Amino acid sequence: MMHGKGYGMGPGMHHRYGQQGGEPLSENQVKTLVENYVENTGNPNLKLGEITKPSGKDYYVATITTKDGSLVDKIQVNKYTGWFRTAYGG
Repeated sequence: MMHGKGYGMGPGMHHRYGQQGGEPLSENQVKTLVENYVENTGNPNLKLGEITKPSGKDYYVATITTKDGSLVDKIQVNKYTGWFRTAYGG
């Protein structure tokens, strides 16, 4: 697992992207965070898919897909803390 700017690898990941002042992360910040994570996996076949913000939840959901669009993972990114983890319970 890598530490630093909020990205790492592996199931059950819990990482943090620093955010000052208690302001929630924007969708664009979440996009950058997850794109950095995908890039750091070293797998050129992966890409960021859709980002959604479920109503009434304190997180975004970012979809990771293969280049051909097959689902690989869904990552929940807490919009207040920047912590993220797989949505599949790891």
